Amino acid sequence: MSISYKPNGLSFADYIGGKPRYSAFDFSIKSGGVTGTPTNNIGNGDVVSLTGGYVVNSAAGATALQPTNSNQLILGVFNSVRYQPSQQGVQPATFPYWIAGTTTANLADADASICTDPAQVYIVQANAPMLESYIGRNFNLGGFAATTSLGQSGIFVDVSTITTQPWGQVKLIGLAPRTPAMGTNAWGDPYTWVKVTLNNTLLHAGQYGVV
Repeated sequence: MSISYKPNGLSFADYIGGKPRYSAFDFSIKSGGVTGTPTNNIGNGDVVSLTGGYVVNSAAGATALQPTNSNQLILGVFNSVRYQPSQQGVQPATFPYWIAGTTTANLADADASICTDPAQVYIVQANAPMLESYIGRNFNLGGFAATTSLGQSGIFVDVSTITTQPWGQVKLIGLAPRTPAMGTNAWGDPYTWVKVTLNNTLLHAGQYGVV
């Protein structure tokens, strides 16, 4: 039974229509000290949004994201970021998370790897029991700030936001397979682990996941 509540964002699982795969594109993050830089940490497995062409803070917990407001739509899931730190002599490197206020060399943009594919399936923990009858319903995400020690997302599915309306952030498509880390996992467990796809993403609004 899933009785431990340890949400850690969206992790990659299956792929609709084929074998598991992962595809991502690079989007820019503004350096700390530059107007428009993210004001919160972005962890591995966080969902992010885009403003003015730049990646900004995790979009989790936003009020019922409406498809009519593109500034509120999820861009995709954050995987990693590459940049050259501002410290002299440090070479460019790839990191699994972005810490708010990070300053890059010469205040150059950082390159964030974001999965934007609407057919990608993710595993995520819910904050309450999920029932099999909820399959096909849409939900919003909630979240805790990414940890600076591990850089892991704290995003979860907020079961209280269940809706048949098209503006939920994710669509429930099934139960996640059990892993040693989660223990047993079954419908109705206190903190069910489930499979979801993203709804109404910024680059694919209206193509997948909308009822």
